[in-house]
Amino acid sequence: MSQTIEHVRIGDLLLKAEIISSGYIQEALGNFEAQGLPLGKVLVVSGYLNDSQLRVALDLQFMVNDGLLGLDEAVSVLKACHQRNLSLDEGFEDTGIIQPEDKDTNKLGQLLLDSGVISPNILSECLEANQKTSLPLGHIVCHRGYVSQVLVARTLIIQQLVRRGQVIRDQGIKSLRFARDREKQLMQLEVNRGYRFMPLKNAPLLGDFLFEAKILPERQIRQCLVDSVVNACCLGEALIKSTSIGRQLVEKAVILQECLDNETLTVEEAFASLGEIKTRGISVVQAMAEVATYKSRENKARDLITLLAASGILEKSRVPESVQERLQVNYNQIAPVVKELLAQAVVKEEILYSALRAVDLVDRKVITQEKAIVSMDFSARSASDIEHTLYMTGVTNRTRLRDRETGAE
Repeated sequence: MSQTIEHVRIGDLLLKAEIISSGYIQEALGNFEAQGLPLGKVLVVSGYLNDSQLRVALDLQFMVNDGLLGLDEAVSVLKACHQRNLSLDEGFEDTGIIQPEDKDTNKLGQLLLDSGVISPNILSECLEANQKTSLPLGHIVCHRGYVSQVLVARTLIIQQLVRRGQVIRDQGIKSLRFARDREKQLMQLEVNRGYRFMPLKNAPLLGDFLFEAKILPERQIRQCLVDSVVNACCLGEALIKSTSIGRQLVEKAVILQECLDNETLTVEEAFASLGEIKTRGISVVQAMAEVATYKSRENKARDLITLLAASGILEKSRVPESVQERLQVNYNQIAPVVKELLAQAVVKEEILYSALRAVDLVDRKVITQEKAIVSMDFSARSASDIEHTLYMTGVTNRTRLRDRETGAE
């Protein structure tokens, strides 16, 4: 393996070249988080850099991260280009630093091209848009529907592993070909009907998700990432093979990622839900419903009973007296009410938690009360949970490919 190379961020490079200050970077990062734009684009929009200056900085960043150029040399070239308004070629000539040959690099576009994920024509088209807009190539190929964001994310991970010397480039290319072929096969399955490439910005990557939820340590996840590239398999399979977590937990984590994609859950709630699933072995719907509604100060028990009655699942005459008493209380009684309804078996468990999840989705304004009633009626008749119902009725999108029908149980 090649020598380990430290990853350099664009902000660090600009800071070392004294082009922008740390204060400017912090301000731009604040705008980045608010607008969902990459740092470089925010710096251009904010007037800190122009498009040409950003392009020079990005090209030098690639050279450093690919091990083609030392950081100090890149800083010298960047300073010369910025101070004397030089092109990249002129900057190398001005400083007397030998310019590396741009071949067999680990740039995103080159990796996608060499693995057959995109064609030369598509790459040229997207690179032209990249030059015009200063948006990252990964954003462009995804927005235009050429590559899924999941596959872009895998390419970026492989890019980092190659640069750090943890895998060789040929292994990375083989792994990308596997991922491309697997994606095509999964898209043919009925469970993935309606799946389409779309930009995803809310969900953490699977490895980050498992780490932040305190399911696995970072060291173990990193090793599984390397294994998934070397063995040309998906990260989920590497995790199942090499760690103590089972297939069901991985599948449920993917379902939570899809809820994040559809903005029906916050990241903090997703972490908490996965922790509850791991600890208690409960369903995804139950975990999400409890995490969201049990913490509410309002008495969600009233909303739950109203929805169950309006959708014809529970007759008001069958509501236990002990539950009716709790509906009169001003503080949240949802936990004891759910426990009482389950104890007296007046509502099936999966339907009860689906209704509780629907109550939360109405609060979030993801669905209307009317849609919640219709969805619960559909769920009760089809014996499916609310997440499947929302997908089948077009409220949410399939954003994560699955290899089998798992539901959210």
